[in-house]
Amino acid sequence: MVATIMQEGIELALRNRLTTTAIAELASLNTSLQDCVLLQVPDTRRLLSGSAFSTRGVYAALSEHLSDPMLAAIWDSKVPKKVMIFRWLFYLDRLNT
Repeated sequence: MVATIMQEGIELALRNRLTTTAIAELASLNTSLQDCVLLQVPDTRRLLSGSAFSTRGVYAALSEHLSDPMLAAIWDSKVPKKVMIFRWLFYLDRLNT
């Protein structure tokens, strides 16, 4: 029922301005919302290992597959987080300049 209310609200807000592509995307969204069931219990997320979801856990899981020696030099250094992120973006050649 809640999914139906959300669906109707979205359609009422967007109905007059939809392009052909947006109509197709809305149909896809409506299909996904039909399978949505809201529960009263808290939503808990788990990693594949079974541990509770955290960014630290995700990074640890991903870094097991990365063998680049530069990772340790960037992420294990004793500098502020924003410096680590700057170094990582610089290493990836992704700085917005």
